[in-house]
Amino acid sequence: MNFTSFLITLIFLSGVLPARAVTSAWWYNSEATAFRDISGAPLFGAGNYAGDVVELGYYTLATTHEPFAGDWEVLMRGSIGSKSVSFLLPGVFAREDAVRPPEILAGTPLSIRFYDATSRETPAYFNAVSDVTGAWNWFEGSGEITLSLADSRLVWQDGFGSAFRTTIPVPETGSVILLAGGFLAFLVKRRRGPRAMKMKFRN
Repeated sequence: MNFTSFLITLIFLSGVLPARAVTSAWWYNSEATAFRDISGAPLFGAGNYAGDVVELGYYTLATTHEPFAGDWEVLMRGSIGSKSVSFLLPGVFAREDAVRPPEILAGTPLSIRFYDATSRETPAYFNAVSDVTGAWNWFEGSGEITLSLADSRLVWQDGFGSAFRTTIPVPETGSVILLAGGFLAFLVKRRRGPRAMKMKFRN
């Protein structure tokens, strides 16, 4: 098959093969189920993309019984206080998003992850919530999936006692880099020290 024939075949198949279906995800909480920081204060919310970060996603090895297994993958990112029509109270958000993930198995439970900062680079704590009943499991196809924080059967990544609060420490990358840099400087100084002393005696 020459290149022209291959291109014609590819164009034909692209018109025949169906595109990945979109699922509408409606994810929200309320004043009674507001997200809070580790001290119990409602997370900051000041409208669309201005409040503390909230994410819709899934863990790569998640099952209905173990929804927090594996690495975190983000499908949608929003903020506390965000709503399409008007702003909400601190700790509260309401979103509806069309989701078409590239690779996610049907039956994988979705999770909502939230942070105590307005940027993913600066939070001190986070937490995640999911559902082990299958109500939050991803399905492929046109339709709507609802993730409500009013359900009493929710599970929390840091345990039931952490419900609605950011209690899991976020690794402080900046501090780790600073510590590594300091240790490297110590090693360099230690290696150079005896040589400098030897040169001093020679003089």
